[in-house]
Amino acid sequence: MKIFFAMMLVLCMLFALVSCNQTKSDDENTENTEKNGNTENTENNETSENAEDENALKRSNLEDLMLPLLGGNNGTVLNETVMFIDYGDEKTLLYPIDTIISVTSYDGSKTYSEGKDYTVVDGKLKIPEGSAIPCITSAVYYNYTSPTAKLMTMHNGKVVETYCGAGQIMTKWQVNVNYTHKGEWDGFAQECLADSFKGFLTKLENGEDVTVMFYGDSISTGSNTSWHHNYAPYQYPYTLMFTNALADLYGYEVRYVNTGITDTPKIPGSNYKAGTNGTITYINSSIGGWMSDHGVSNFDKHVKPFIEQYGCDLFMSALGMNDIKIDVKTTASNVKKILDGVWALDEDCSALIISTMVPNPADINRYGNQPKQESPLKSAAAECVESGRECGVACVTSTSLSILQKKIFSDCSGNNVNHPNDFFARIYAQTMIQALIGYENIK
Repeated sequence: MKIFFAMMLVLCMLFALVSCNQTKSDDENTENTEKNGNTENTENNETSENAEDENALKRSNLEDLMLPLLGGNNGTVLNETVMFIDYGDEKTLLYPIDTIISVTSYDGSKTYSEGKDYTVVDGKLKIPEGSAIPCITSAVYYNYTSPTAKLMTMHNGKVVETYCGAGQIMTKWQVNVNYTHKGEWDGFAQECLADSFKGFLTKLENGEDVTVMFYGDSISTGSNTSWHHNYAPYQYPYTLMFTNALADLYGYEVRYVNTGITDTPKIPGSNYKAGTNGTITYINSSIGGWMSDHGVSNFDKHVKPFIEQYGCDLFMSALGMNDIKIDVKTTASNVKKILDGVWALDEDCSALIISTMVPNPADINRYGNQPKQESPLKSAAAECVESGRECGVACVTSTSLSILQKKIFSDCSGNNVNHPNDFFARIYAQTMIQALIGYENIK
């Protein structure tokens, strides 16, 4: 009996030992499996993140002048323009100035000295008597006979002819301010509409060749940008800046089409090459002085033949500045007629409506219904979206009104009437990039 119990005890001990070893082995296997599984997941996650990083739109690929002025540029503003009317004036900029990087002439050839040519007072820029910074003086600004269009404004209770003009008439008095700031943009912010343009953006992501077309008035021809008038710094108008920014972001080449139509904009002499992923074909058949009804009546000559030949993936309508006294619903209706014509030719085309900047608010003859156009344009775009179209509005009207809460019109206009200078041409292009892609999606 004792031998039997001894044998049972030995068997129990052996069983316990085997069970313990098996449990340990199972635990180790489980631990190793979990560990290996986590490693594989981590590696897969890292691979996925690396792939996303490779495919991500990179802010570093953008030209400096296309980095966002209205927030999102790490507290740095480049080439914001101002125009001093009189010595002693204090200029408010987009943000209160923290540190001045430089103040230069419009063409960048001269750099002015802090303390001697300007000072910073409570975040504003001020010029003293004797400054080398150009100062037109009120005596000239409000007593000027223009050889071309007249600008009539109120000054000291009287309607007076006021300084304006094309070419360098305005910009020779303007200077570029480069500065840092700590403030946040507290004005109007363009909404990102990328979800409304998934079809077009997917084409770019896939490296498909695309065609973009602009159809507008003199702002879209580039009037009063330095490149248009062939003087330094030779900055492109918004149409070219926007298109080339798309090429920079997606690694494309831009091919510019000569429309052959009298008075449509000039084009660069050679293609813009930012990569080999695909080709953007650029067409701009805008005409200076056009109202929205001109866009409708000239569609068959200025739009139809080009879409028939090249197709159209993104059509941009930019009419409205000259609809001074036209009912805003009529302006929106005309734009909608143009877009319907585009979709009749290419039903897969996306459409970005660009609401106009406002003209000089002091102009008693030309400041009319422009500020009211944006709302019906957005309604027209919403109607298009409801019918299955890719469409949205780049709200340049709201953006310009917001900027003019901080700056006066002569600070950022190329003619002091109704055209942007180089600085505001950037606002146009950046508002469009924000609407179409969103700077928050560009890392």
